[in-house]
Amino acid sequence: MGKPCSSPVGNNARSKGYRTDTRNILAAHYKSKAQTARFCGHRIMAIEGMTGRMTPNELKELYMARVDPHLTHGCEISPDSDDVHVKQLSKVQLQFIRQMLNLHSRSAIAPLFTETGIIPLRVRRFLLVLSHLIYFLGLAKEHFARAALDSSIELSARNKTSWAKDLIHAATRLPFHCPAFVLTHSTSIEDVEDYGKTVKILLQEWFQVSINQNEKLYLLYGRLEPQKDKPPAYVASKMRHYLTMVKTQTHREALTSLLLSTHHLALEVLRYANHAHQPVARSDRLCRFCKVEVETPEHALVTCTSSSDLTELRSAFLAKLFHDAPHLANLMAQLSNTEFLKSMVYSRPTIALVAKFAFNVLELFYAVPVLRP
Repeated sequence: MGKPCSSPVGNNARSKGYRTDTRNILAAHYKSKAQTARFCGHRIMAIEGMTGRMTPNELKELYMARVDPHLTHGCEISPDSDDVHVKQLSKVQLQFIRQMLNLHSRSAIAPLFTETGIIPLRVRRFLLVLSHLIYFLGLAKEHFARAALDSSIELSARNKTSWAKDLIHAATRLPFHCPAFVLTHSTSIEDVEDYGKTVKILLQEWFQVSINQNEKLYLLYGRLEPQKDKPPAYVASKMRHYLTMVKTQTHREALTSLLLSTHHLALEVLRYANHAHQPVARSDRLCRFCKVEVETPEHALVTCTSSSDLTELRSAFLAKLFHDAPHLANLMAQLSNTEFLKSMVYSRPTIALVAKFAFNVLELFYAVPVLRP
């Protein structure tokens, strides 16, 4: 007689990542999908060895096609009520976006989404669950999926573990505060749709608050996006123009580093402890050329005159800039250095010119060691 075969149900369950010996029966599934998504992300980045550096827009398309499906796989049957499992998926998303923008691991999180238009994974997975709930609510009462939903709601009402209870708890685990999600037998499709709209609005508000409360991101304060046949308006999250219109990789990444404060100017470098060096007070992070003013992006690009190479570079740049965008000449006299720098960046027709100038200025500064007190 041959060996007795093991249970096909058990084998199938284990192969799909279902386990009953863990607190969450889908814990292995989360881990497996995180590994697969990470592998797909590495393969996308490896393509650049053959194609050359891809633009953020191209990388976003590949991310949505090849990585996001793994990060959201099964989210409709497993609402993210536990942090420990979804965090490993979110880590893959953050790593990919940082690679996409060439940012280091200490870069602020909110701009990863505001600058690319990608939705934070926990929020995206929750919205997908809501869309499936809407589908379930639209089914006839005798449909198996609807019967399962009704049973789950009944268990939740009795404070028992269930899909409905996990979904209600998942609403409390979003990165921003949401009103309590109510799921009962009287919950309608319209109620769920309204709650989804509320989540999207609160997400936009969270983006704005996260940017405005981070002193490192002051160059993003008050940013308005051009609108067709309308005045400029605040847009919380989208693929920004400088990531799509600046075609030269080094120029684009130089400008990105200034806006997101991942540059190597004294303002950022001296912010952290480094080997034997302690963090330096902001007022003491002085320019490596003039040794008088704080070395900020606006000082480097607009103000400093202590380097002849820098002043010649700036003069040539401003002549070209004011020729292509005459309105900026008046703004330079009216605005502070910070606001003028923001105006240069927000001007779409000359963004490639500004990015090239930013790259050249940073190259000059990086050629000289940072000034430590």
